[in-house]
Amino acid sequence: MIVYFDTGGLLKLFVDETHTEETRNWARAADLAFEHGLRGFDAVQLAAALTARDNAGAETFAFASFDLALNRAARAKGLTVPEPLD
Repeated sequence: MIVYFDTGGLLKLFVDETHTEETRNWARAADLAFEHGLRGFDAVQLAAALTARDNAGAETFAFASFDLALNRAARAKGLTVPEPLD
């Protein structure tokens, strides 16, 4: 996944201001895509699930998909993937 940032967007990665958290979550998706070989929108879905889990404070957070690679990546990141979605 490639994310192009204009100067204002790029600055948000380094300076806390409005939309800094959202910008960092986009960069998070890019890291997941690279780390797990995910397609762009699959990486965005996983990043969103991880962010939701982090903000929910839930002990268990389930992630459901019919995409095997996405399920493997979700498990690798500590999400519960209900069976038999392998």
